[in-house]
Amino acid sequence: PFDRFAKTLQTPSTELSKDGPISLSAQRGLKLFIGKGGCNLCHTGPNFSDSEFHNTGLPLLAGASPDVGRMTGIDSVLSDIFNGLGVYSDDTSQKTNAHLHFLNKNPANLGAFKTPTLREIASNPPYMHDGRFPSLEEAVTFYSELPGTPPIGHREESLKPLQLTKQEIADLVAFLKTLSADPPPPDLTRQPLSPKL
Repeated sequence: PFDRFAKTLQTPSTELSKDGPISLSAQRGLKLFIGKGGCNLCHTGPNFSDSEFHNTGLPLLAGASPDVGRMTGIDSVLSDIFNGLGVYSDDTSQKTNAHLHFLNKNPANLGAFKTPTLREIASNPPYMHDGRFPSLEEAVTFYSELPGTPPIGHREESLKPLQLTKQEIADLVAFLKTLSADPPPPDLTRQPLSPKL
């Protein structure tokens, strides 16, 4: 639905209305997403992800150990014999593998996780890297309040408590739901008949 809505914005004569591709609530949510919420700082581009790593500062769950996030991933990538610098690569040059030559561990990597796409977000609960939030409302409420302190590293500086109202949370969730497609037609979900020999 969001893509259909974005296409209507390319036609200046089109008036937005409650009968458009997305609801008025979702339209208000979009304004929050790119305005007050600043969500588009990390969730940007056609996939709604900057493909970067950020520490959102999730408090530690009871009984859990701190998750260092990207830090262990860096070790895995650098030690992988199939990476661009590995023994099976046909081009280990710095030009081709600049991303590996400059990949190193530093304190900013602690607790950082890659920004996920928001495409199909409504149909893919639970949310956050550890699956702690069963609903979009809970995930949005976390960003509204930003409770607790990160158990490791530091929270992304761009994140500030948004102090959203219940209506603003509902509007933002309505917008996020427009990033998920309708289910495919039933005919496309059944295995086709086998050809007769």
